[in-house]
Parts: sequence; structure tokens; C-alpha cells
Amino acid sequence: MARDYDWPVIKARYEMGQTAYQIAQGPGMPTKQGIAKRAEREGWIKPEGSNRLPIVAEAFHIDSSKLTDDVLHTVLGLMAEGATQELACSAAGISPRTWQMWQKDDPKLKDMAIRARSGTVIGYLNNVHKASEKDWKAATWMLQNSPDTRKTFGQQQHDNKLEVVINIDRHTDNVTIDGQSQPESVQQAE
Repeated sequence: MARDYDWPVIKARYEMGQTAYQIAQGPGMPTKQGIAKRAEREGWIKPEGSNRLPIVAEAFHIDSSKLTDDVLHTVLGLMAEGATQELACSAAGISPRTWQMWQKDDPKLKDMAIRARSGTVIGYLNNVHKASEKDWKAATWMLQNSPDTRKTFGQQQHDNKLEVVINIDRHTDNVTIDGQSQPESVQQAE
């Protein structure tokens, strides 16, 4: 059975410097051989001589000796793999606050972080979407968490208010409270 993969996202991650092996490690991704064959067949461009992202610290207008190629590659590479900003910064030896200041100093860095993270997030959403075709729980999760449907279908906080739903069937005088049929004594009290 052929699976539908999000090849534009996979290609973008590959051309940003991730190896076929790294991409294949993500949930719902094709095999590294499948990625490598498609990359070769379609002529995807791989950064020269390295499996690292094709970025250079000097390209940013940030005055800091801590901003090195290795720090950029570590933070953005880990974020592309799905790590949180805090974890990626910690692995690179900088504080999340430093990273945030750098993003303020040069918005291009913030854009790169968003792009690095988006491929992984889109991959996860695609996996949930595919699972929703066979499992209603995945579809429910999508409705509850999608920005377009979250307000209507999401789990909402009611500030400690008790919410009770009472349904009265006027044709049979049956009463249900929160989906539970009530005994006749409760029904007569109404």
C-alpha cells in the first residue's frame, strides 16, 4: 500500500541540511532509502560537504561572541527535529533568553527558527490527519486542537462552574441528566 508523504516538507528539511536518516527517524516518515532515492531522482540540492544547515553566523546582525556557526546549527537543527527552544538552547550552551534577544536583534533568525520547527509540526499534524481516517479519536483531537475549530470543539475551562445538561423528552416524560437516564422518582419530582 503506497503512503502519501508530505514530500515538499521532506525536501525542505533535506535541503536545509538534514540527512535522509535524520528525516526518516520522525514519526510517519518514509525510509532513509526512500528519501535518498527520491532526492537523487528529483535532483534535490544538498549543502556542500556537510550535513549541517547552510547558515553562517556572520550573516546575522548580532553583536555577540557566543553566536557561532556551531550554536546556530545546534539550535536550529534540534528545533527542526522537534526539540523545544529551551532544550535546543541548553544543548547549544546558551540560555533561551539569549536566543530571544538575538531574535529581537535580527528578525531573520526568528524566521529561521519558525521554518526549522514548522516541518516537524506539519509532519506530526499529517500523521494525526492520516490516523483520523481510521480512528475517530484522532479526528476528535484535530477538531479540539485545530485553530479553526478549537473554539467550538475544544476542551474549555469554565472557571469552576458546574455545567449540567438536562434533557426532558416531552413525549415520554423521560429525563436524562448528563446523558444518564434518571429513575422514575426523579422524573416525577420534575
